Amino acid sequence: MALNNKCVVSPPGMPVKARGFQRKVGLPQAVALSLSIVGPTMAMAFNVSQVVRAAGRAAPLAFVIGTIALGPVALSFVSFSKRVAHAGSAYAYIGQTFGWRWGFVAGWTLLPI
Repeated sequence: MALNNKCVVSPPGMPVKARGFQRKVGLPQAVALSLSIVGPTMAMAFNVSQVVRAAGRAAPLAFVIGTIALGPVALSFVSFSKRVAHAGSAYAYIGQTFGWRWGFVAGWTLLPI
């Protein structure tokens, strides 16, 4: 069995270019990586402040009600993931249940804004 020399681990003293790897991250990749790391944190920070502004002192109750309401959604994802082995998440489950056309439509409509 022949191995691709780019996958073989080379001795530590060998230069990086000789190993077949390229260590280069441009500005667009660095910005995209930074946004992907900071995005979820910022979403949670703004989410809590908006709920507190809208609900006031009942904000903890609003989060409890939201958690209970999303429980069945989470359970449906768990049950679908046991039956459908696909990395597509929601659009794959919709496509498996209602057909590929609805799965395609769901893939475009479930994109984050």
